[in-house]
Amino acid sequence: MRQAALAALLAVSCSAGGISPQPRDVALKQAEALGLSTCSSSGTIEQTLVRLKHSDAASYDSTNQEWANLKEAGATGGYFAIFSNDPQACATFSPGSSASPSREIGNVVVQFKDSDAAGKAYTGGALGVDPGQATAAGGLSGAKTGLGKNSVRAFVTLNSAQIYLAYWQHGRWLAYVFAVGLTQAEGDRVSKAVDARL
Repeated sequence: MRQAALAALLAVSCSAGGISPQPRDVALKQAEALGLSTCSSSGTIEQTLVRLKHSDAASYDSTNQEWANLKEAGATGGYFAIFSNDPQACATFSPGSSASPSREIGNVVVQFKDSDAAGKAYTGGALGVDPGQATAAGGLSGAKTGLGKNSVRAFVTLNSAQIYLAYWQHGRWLAYVFAVGLTQAEGDRVSKAVDARL
């Protein structure tokens, strides 16, 4: 009887938000990555920085500075999930990399202390994305994206490669999806899978 009562209490506290999800919990899962494989370079922001420090000094410097800025703005944790159909592309994948024939998805989720901090980071162009520039280049913003008020989504073909980008705030979370080789519908499906957990 006592164990049943404890189990019921635990279930209620968890369903009422007693246990807060961590960035890894809400990031894109392999089952949602359209058949792509998880790259070994996926990990927390801190793990990503350790890898970059030894493999790509320029990317390390810019990523470390961006993470320092986000923490100053109230970020408490982040996770970078990377998926590809080409294991060779995993090590070099980033939103700044040139388009390749492989199919790749990168998803960054950042947790903030509260929704106000996340909203300010969104409008301030966190993660290197300026919402104004993305919409000026033909992207959608706000309710039209299906990702909420603070959101932008763009889909372009560049040198015959399809590029998808979505960046949005949901409560105390910022999320970013960057993909190569996906259709717009596939990109939207990936973004909405992440958004459903935020």
